[in-house]
Amino acid sequence: LEEAALGPLGRPVATMPGAFLQTAAPQGVAWEQVCRSAAPTVDPSGLVSGPWGECLHWAAVFEQAGTWTQMPGYSDNGPVGQVIDFAGECGYGSYMQALERNEQATKAALARGDQRPVFQAGGVP
Repeated sequence: LEEAALGPLGRPVATMPGAFLQTAAPQGVAWEQVCRSAAPTVDPSGLVSGPWGECLHWAAVFEQAGTWTQMPGYSDNGPVGQVIDFAGECGYGSYMQALERNEQATKAALARGDQRPVFQAGGVP
């Protein structure tokens, strides 16, 4: 068995982040880099905030656009699923339920035409 490589936070490094994580975040770097640089945080309502919350938000926006279904790299898993899986691969399994709550709340907000992130700024690990 190979030993997993550790990232800057001492967490296992995922071997294959999904296609969405290779796209550019608003900061101009790949979402993979943005997420690897910070642990998830949770806001007072129990939603993931910070870089992981932002990444999941933009993955849901991209998913809502519907164009991803025919793109390479998404046949096995959609953008939001890739973000959630990547969090697990990075050692953040304890955040899975909160990330799934983000997904549900974000998709509900987008369905109402509200494109703002559902989480509050800040949060605690």
